[in-house]
Amino acid sequence: SATPYGYLVNHRSDITEANDIALTILAMKTVGQDPRNFKGRNLVEALRNRRGNGSFGNKLNIAAYAVLAFRSVGSTKDAQYSLKRIYEAQNENGGWGIGKGANSESDSTGTMLMAITGKKARNRAINYLDGIQKDSGGFGTNGTVNSQSTSRVLMGLVAQGRSVNSLRRNGNSGADYLLARQLDDGSFWYSRTSDQTKVWVTADSVSALAGKALPIQAPPREKDETNPGNNTGGASPGTGTGTGTGSTYTPPAGSLATP
Repeated sequence: SATPYGYLVNHRSDITEANDIALTILAMKTVGQDPRNFKGRNLVEALRNRRGNGSFGNKLNIAAYAVLAFRSVGSTKDAQYSLKRIYEAQNENGGWGIGKGANSESDSTGTMLMAITGKKARNRAINYLDGIQKDSGGFGTNGTVNSQSTSRVLMGLVAQGRSVNSLRRNGNSGADYLLARQLDDGSFWYSRTSDQTKVWVTADSVSALAGKALPIQAPPREKDETNPGNNTGGASPGTGTGTGTGSTYTPPAGSLATP
């Protein structure tokens, strides 16, 4: 059957830009695949060849995803090389924009929080986010409060050991904002008035509410008793005997997910 990883394999000739390479590395790690051998191609080396001075052409969000991608494969020196550029680009108000010198906004700041490790930079960034949170609990970029900006902030907070409810305005947290956008079918609206890119928005919202931040490692999988030769990482959810390594899911601390 078709899978997201199979889609990447079938469209691998399109994966040429640094951002696509970094995100593909992160995606491969979630399904237990080796980014250094993507059908004979070393994506880690490909990403390294595109970094320039580490800022990826002053595109800080790409630099942050590259840091996360390098970190996911244990390439610490490569991650540190780009982290230096990220720290240098932090604005006086504690936030980040899409490039060095660009105005701070929530999407980029939340993304940088997933990548950085320095406490001083972290505290300045969280103080900035605390100051721009809306009364609904949500965050927005370019004036529009939305689920994806809010999810990015929550994932950044989680990466820094904070709860998804740690920032509040008018009694509402970012998690409250997201839950108010969820429909009965489980999907999430982009904003109060828009249901654009619903699958993408839902994926981001679920990750944030589950207390997940990038990089996300492959979860434990059951042994595929029905197909001992299966090398895809285990049985598909809901298959097998239930006696393998896949045990009860325990949500991370601060998560709103249930087992």
